[in-house]
Amino acid sequence: MGYLLTGEETEVFVSDGVDQSYLVRKFNRLSPEAQDKVMTFIDFLSMQEDSEKK
Repeated sequence: MGYLLTGEETEVFVSDGVDQSYLVRKFNRLSPEAQDKVMTFIDFLSMQEDSEKK
């Protein structure tokens, strides 16, 4: 479907019921400042989960 809209081939990944292409579309609509905040939060959550696994 993405190819029809953009001319670019995209893959849709579903992880635990989450449509990653939906997340990417939402992320891309954010301002650069908001994208930085999202990435900072994702990094924080990732580090937190990594420390919980140890």
